[in-house]
Amino acid sequence: MASLIDELISVLNQENEEYKKLIVISSQKTKVIVKNNLEQLREITAVEQEHLGTLINLEKKREEVTGDIATILNHSKEDLTVRSIITVLE
Repeated sequence: MASLIDELISVLNQENEEYKKLIVISSQKTKVIVKNNLEQLREITAVEQEHLGTLINLEKKREEVTGDIATILNHSKEDLTVRSIITVLE
């Protein structure tokens, strides 16, 4: 169980980092759109798509890990929240 919790924390931290990167990209993208620089917009969009792909993979991994945790805790996957996991661990 501890390894699953560690894995969940790791995935959530990785997702957080990817979202932070997307915020920066979004800011850059806004500036490029205002300048009407289509070439740079294409480049930024390509980088953005890479980060979105990473996020999709991380989300799948998070769902897998939370499913495993739900099975161990004998909870429904849909009803499992971070708060409920914390409550069980306390």
